[in-house]
Amino acid sequence: MKIILIGYGQMGRAIEQEALLQGHEVVAHYDLAKRPFVEEDQLPVADLCIEFTQPDAAYANCLHALEKGYPVVCGTTGWNDGVEELRRLTPEKGWTFFHASNFSVGVNILYALNKRLAELMNHTEGYHPSIAEIHHINKKDAPSGTAIKLAKAIVEESKYAHDWVFQRSDVNVNVGFEDSNVLPVTADRVGDVAGIHRITYKSAMDRITIEHEAFNREGLAKGVLLAAHYALTHTGVLRMETLLGLDEILD
Repeated sequence: MKIILIGYGQMGRAIEQEALLQGHEVVAHYDLAKRPFVEEDQLPVADLCIEFTQPDAAYANCLHALEKGYPVVCGTTGWNDGVEELRRLTPEKGWTFFHASNFSVGVNILYALNKRLAELMNHTEGYHPSIAEIHHINKKDAPSGTAIKLAKAIVEESKYAHDWVFQRSDVNVNVGFEDSNVLPVTADRVGDVAGIHRITYKSAMDRITIEHEAFNREGLAKGVLLAAHYALTHTGVLRMETLLGLDEILD
């Protein structure tokens, strides 16, 4: 597989390392500061583009790649309106666009567990849900796209949350929200933390928690390349839940 990497930060380098280990070829990589992808008109022969940059650059990068005829696998978060616009355009243009808020297989299992737990908690009384996420200091968006997806699923499924709100991490979670059916989501940026997502249901009697912790970027890189393989044999709007066979649980 011949890959163009758009974005050459820590995640881009992790993807490149894993791609080379798997025997793939990175034919070009573009750094936003040194070599903007959208300014390139003559692009190398490649099977697809993988985009991991920043929210304010992702739409233009993905659109440029799609219009040049490349399938695109994108993991940049924090540009939800742009993602939905490209998903809307993809079928009519005949593109292949694979976006995920998180390519980790483990996190996608967490999505399924989160949805099922929200359904089960509807049979209880007196619990208050919350979400906390922690990432490295270089992550630009907060809360993470993963935390937002988890929050939206709880709001959709749970009687305990009719909406979610981003709350400062130095404020005691749930303070002021116990009786309002609002789900608080906190975000911390600490050191080089690869990613922690924690969903908690707390009552006066006990606490129920499910959590995913990434120890490094290897799991994300492997998931990205799994998605890349999938994108070479499928067209249209692609998602991790379909790739992993989780559609029935997450629909």
